[in-house]
Amino acid sequence: MHNSANKLFRWKIIVTEFNSHKHRSLPTTVIHKRFIYPKFFISISTLNSILATPIDKELKKLGYSQEQIDKHVEKHNNAMAAPVTSSPVFLPSDNSYMQSAKHNQIF
Repeated sequence: MHNSANKLFRWKIIVTEFNSHKHRSLPTTVIHKRFIYPKFFISISTLNSILATPIDKELKKLGYSQEQIDKHVEKHNNAMAAPVTSSPVFLPSDNSYMQSAKHNQIF
């Protein structure tokens, strides 16, 4: 039961992501290629299967309320929206790193 609920919650997150990019003029294949595959690494046929599944209905069969489902998806979306911070890369102003790269180049 727990594994199927986790799968359904993941699918719900994928559908939410899909719906955030869905427009009448944008085909499913383009949404998959640009947004879904780079984030979730699923095939187009898997995406189509997910889109055809009544996820909320299946989660309710497992005993989850709509409030719990929405809370889980919102929690995930908030975690994914957190900005990624990284340290800036500082290179020497005299381009000495380029000289050492040329020197270490293998022919």
